[in-house]
Amino acid sequence: MKARAISLLIAVSLAQLLAQPPAWGLSQFEEFHSYPYLDKAYRAAEQRDWAQVQQLMEHLISQVPENVEAYRLLAQALAKQGNLDGAMAALGALDANVAAVQINALRQAWIADGHASEGELTLWLSETSGSAREALWSAQANYLRATRGARAALEWLATVPARQDALARDRYRAALAEQIQDWNGVIDALVPHAMKDTLNDDDWRRLSIAMIQTDDARGINALIARLPEGDVRHFVLRAGADRAIALGYSGIAQRWLATLEQSDQLDASDTRKLLQTSLAVGDTDRVRQMASRQDTDCLTLVSWLSDHGDPEALSTFTECDAKEDPQSWLILADRLDALELLETTELPEAWHQRRDRVLLDRYRADGLDDKALRLLTRQPQTPAILRERAELTQRLGRPEAAELWQQHYHLTGDSGSLEQASYLYLASQRPQAARRLLEQAFKLAPERLSATSLARLAQLYADDNAGVTDSTLEALVRQPRLADTERNNLLEQLARHDRCPVVRSVADASTPPWAALGICSQDRPAQAAAYFQRALTQLTPRQPEAGAVTAAMTQPEIQARKRLAFALFAAGDPDAAWRQWRAFERDGASDGKLDQTDRLAGARSALASGDTEGAWRWWPEDSDSPEARLLGARIALARHDAAGAVALARGAVAAAGGKPKTDAAVLEGASQVARQAGDPTLARRWLIQAQAASPGSPRLARELGLTLAATEEAGARSEAIALLERARPAYPEDYVSAATLGNLYSSIGDNARSMTRIEDAIDLQPFDLAVGEDSLEAMAERRYRLRRAHETLTRRDRITLTSSWSPTSPTPGIRSDPSNHDNDDDSGHDINTQVVQWDHALGHDPIHQGRELAGYMRAIIGGDDRDDYGRGRSLGLGLRAKPLARHNLNLYAEMFAESQKNDDEHTDYNLLLRATGSFLDQGDYSSEWRASQEQWNERSLYLDAAWWTQRGDVQLFGRYRQGRTFKLPTRSAQTLMPYASLQATSHDTTGWDEDVRLAAGLRWELWYDEDHYNAFRRKLSVSTEYQQSLGGNLYQERDGWMIHLELSL
Repeated sequence: MKARAISLLIAVSLAQLLAQPPAWGLSQFEEFHSYPYLDKAYRAAEQRDWAQVQQLMEHLISQVPENVEAYRLLAQALAKQGNLDGAMAALGALDANVAAVQINALRQAWIADGHASEGELTLWLSETSGSAREALWSAQANYLRATRGARAALEWLATVPARQDALARDRYRAALAEQIQDWNGVIDALVPHAMKDTLNDDDWRRLSIAMIQTDDARGINALIARLPEGDVRHFVLRAGADRAIALGYSGIAQRWLATLEQSDQLDASDTRKLLQTSLAVGDTDRVRQMASRQDTDCLTLVSWLSDHGDPEALSTFTECDAKEDPQSWLILADRLDALELLETTELPEAWHQRRDRVLLDRYRADGLDDKALRLLTRQPQTPAILRERAELTQRLGRPEAAELWQQHYHLTGDSGSLEQASYLYLASQRPQAARRLLEQAFKLAPERLSATSLARLAQLYADDNAGVTDSTLEALVRQPRLADTERNNLLEQLARHDRCPVVRSVADASTPPWAALGICSQDRPAQAAAYFQRALTQLTPRQPEAGAVTAAMTQPEIQARKRLAFALFAAGDPDAAWRQWRAFERDGASDGKLDQTDRLAGARSALASGDTEGAWRWWPEDSDSPEARLLGARIALARHDAAGAVALARGAVAAAGGKPKTDAAVLEGASQVARQAGDPTLARRWLIQAQAASPGSPRLARELGLTLAATEEAGARSEAIALLERARPAYPEDYVSAATLGNLYSSIGDNARSMTRIEDAIDLQPFDLAVGEDSLEAMAERRYRLRRAHETLTRRDRITLTSSWSPTSPTPGIRSDPSNHDNDDDSGHDINTQVVQWDHALGHDPIHQGRELAGYMRAIIGGDDRDDYGRGRSLGLGLRAKPLARHNLNLYAEMFAESQKNDDEHTDYNLLLRATGSFLDQGDYSSEWRASQEQWNERSLYLDAAWWTQRGDVQLFGRYRQGRTFKLPTRSAQTLMPYASLQATSHDTTGWDEDVRLAAGLRWELWYDEDHYNAFRRKLSVSTEYQQSLGGNLYQERDGWMIHLELSL
C-alpha cells in the first residue's frame, strides 16, 4: 500500500515538474546542479530511505532554494517519517496555489498510508471542494477497500456529506455495492440521480442489473418507462426477461420480450424465448401465431396444447405424421387417450412392441383386461411377457395366476416369482401345491430362495411336518437367511410335535433355540425353566435399573415370560414364577395381554409363594369355571376367610356340571378346602362323593381311605382298610398308606397284617430324602414311630430290674410296715429296694387292639440301710390287664408273699389288688426317644393305688415330674434330663399316714438293641435326686438323696 502511495506521489511530482515552467526562474545551471540530487532522492524514495531523501533535499534547497521539486520531495520525506506538520511547513515556502496542490497530494498519500485520523479526514473534507475533495474521499475509500473490504468502504462513503461531488460519490458507492452484490445498495445510490436524469449509460446498466437481481419487476417497469429508446433500454428489457425466466416469472418475461418485439429488436434467441414464455403462460393465440411463423413441429404444438387442455389438441394430433417421431407420437397418443389411433396407425416395425406396450397400458387403465390378456397371449411368451400375464391375471384374481408365476419361475429361476406363486397357492387354499413348489426349489438350490420363501416354507412345515425328514428340517432351520422369528416358530412347533431331535441338532447354533429346547424339556421342568429363562434373556438382555422407565413388553417377550412362569411353577419354584407374573403388573400389561388361564396361573403362583393379597388380586373373580372357583377358595383360606372359602368351594361343586371326571377332581379339591376350613363333615361328604363319581380312581380311594382312617367310627375305619388296600397296587411305594394300614389293622386286632404293612412302610420310607410336604425330621419321626409300633406288636416278654436308695419307700405297690419304723433308731438312714420283674403277654397276640393281658412274677428285697439288703423279702405272682387302648391304665391281681430277715417261720400271704395309671405323658411330652429332635420336654403324672385285702393295708402314691431332655453327643442313644417332681404318699395300716415331698434331680438314659424293623428294645436309666419333705408323718419327714437304677430287658 505504501509503495503505491510513493509511486503515486512521485508520478504526480514528476508530472507537475514537467508540466510547469521552472519555478522561481531556475537557471539552466541550477537545473543541472539540481538533477543529481533529485535523481538520488528518487532512487532513495524507491528504496524507502526517507531520511536520505530528507538529507539530500535539505542540501539541495540550501544550494538551490528556488527548486520547487526539492520542497515537494522534502515534504514527502518528512511525511513518510511521520512528521506531517514539518511536511506542511516545508510546503509553506511555495507559492500558495502550488502549495495547495502539493498539500492535497500529501494528504492523499497520508490517507493512502492509513495515517489519517477521523478528525483529520473530517477537517480536510470540510476545507476542500471539487476534484480535490473527491480525491480525498476516493483515497480513503480506496484505503478501506484495500484493507478492510469493499463493504467497509461503502459504509464509510455513506457517512460523507454530499456536495457538488454527490454524483461521483454515489457512482463510487454503486460500484462498490455491485462488487459485493449489494443490489439494494446500488439502487439506493443511483435511483435519486435517475430521477434527475443525470445517469450515463453505464449507470443505467448498473441500476437495471441491480433491479433485476432484486426481482423488482415494478422498479424495472418504471425504469423502462424513463429510459429513452436505445441500446440501454433494449439491454434492460433483455436482461430483465432473462432474469424473469430464470426465476420462473414467465408472464413478466413474455411482457418484456413482447415490448422488444414491438421495437423490432428480437433476435432468434429472443424469439425462442418469447415462444417458450407464451407456451408457459398459455397464450394460445400467440403460440399458434408464432408456431406458424417459426414452423413449429406438429407434435410439439400438440404436446403444448394437450398440456393446456386445448380441445383442439386431439384433432391437431390427427394431422401429425407418426413416422417422423414415433416415440413422441406414442407418448402423445397415450396422453390424449387416442386408443383408436394407437390400434390403426401404421408405425415402423421397430416400434410395434413399444406400441403394444402403450396399448397394454391403455387397456389396463381403461379396464379392458380381456384385450390386454389377448394382446399378451399373442406375444412371444418371453419371460417378460409371461410375467406380465401373471401380473394381470393375479390382478384379476384368477386362480391360474399361480401357475403362470410358477412357469415364470421355472423359466427364469426368479425368487420373486417363486414367492408370488407360493403366495397365490396359499391364498387359493392350495397349501400342498405351495409346499411342493417350495420343497422342490429348496432341494434344488436352497441358496436361491429368498428370505420370504424360506419363511413361507418354514410356516408350512410348522403347520404340518408329517413326512418331512429330519435332515430337511435341519437344513431349513440352519439357513442363515431364515429370520429368527420364523426359525424359532418352526422349532417350537417341531418341539410340540415331538420332533425334538431336530431341535437338539441346532442347540449348538450361535443363537440356540432356547424356547424350543424348553418345550422339549417339559418332562423336566427345572431344565425347561432354565431354557425358557435364556429365551427371555435373549429378548431382554439388560435388566432396567430400579425406578427406570421401561418400554412396554413386546409380544415375543410376553410369550417367553409366560412360558418361564409356567415352567418355574412346575419345577417347584413358585416364588420365581410369581416374580415373572408380577413383571406384567410393572409393565402395565396385565390387562389385555393375559387371558384367564394366565391369571389363574399367576394367582396360583402367588398363593404358593405366600402372597395371598397378590393371589386374590390376580384371581379372575368373573370366572365361572369350577377350577377357578376352587382356586379362589384356597386363596380365601390363605386369607383366613374360612366362610368365604367354603362358599367358593360350594360354588365350584355346583359349577362342575355333572361330568364325572370334573366332578371327582372338583369334589376332591373342595373336600380339601372344607377340611382346612374346619368343616370335616363337609370335607368327608365331598370326598365320598368324589370317590363315588370316579370309583375306579386309586388316588381318590387312597385319599378317602386316609380320611376315614382318621375317624373314630369302627365302620369307617374298616371301610378305610378296603379303600387303601384297593389303592395299594397303584401306589406300591406309598409308605403313608402302608403305615396307615398298619395302624388300622392293629386297631382291629389283625396284628399279622399290621406288622406286614408296618414293615412295608419301614421298607418304603427313605432314610435321607424329604418327600412331598414331609420334612426330613417328620420322616424320621414317622419311621421311629413305625418301628416302635412294630416292636410293641412283637414283644411278648419284658424283664425289668430296678434298684433304689432313698429316704422313703421308693417303690409303689410294695407293702411297708410303718410300725417297723416307729422303733427305728436309724431314722435318718436311707431305705433301699431291689426289684426283679418278669412280664409275659398272654393270648394269641401280645397286644390286641391296644389292650393287653399279661401274667407277671416279681421278687422284691428291701432294707432300712444301705448295707442291710435283706431285711424285707417279698414275692408276687399275678395278672395284669390293660383294658383301655388309648390310656395307659393297668389293673393288677397278685398273690403277694412277704417275710422278714431271720424269720423263716412267719410268712404273710395276701391278695394284692392294684391299679396304676400314667397321664400327661403322651404326644410332645412323651418320654419316648425322639429321632429328629436334639432336646424336648417331658412330663408325667403317675398314680398308683394298692390294697392288700387280707391285712386291709392301703397304699396310695402320686408323683408329678417335669423336665427337659437333652441328647448327648455320643454315637449311642443317650439322654440327660434335669427335672423336678412333686410326690405324695398315703399308707393306711392302722391309720392313715402321709408324706409330701419335693425333689429335683438328674436322669441319664441309654437306649440300645434296635434293628431295621424294631425300635430300641432295651433301656438303662439312672437318676439321682434330692428330696425335701414338705410334711407328713409317714417317713418322719426324712430328707435326703435318692438314687434309682432301672434296666428294661
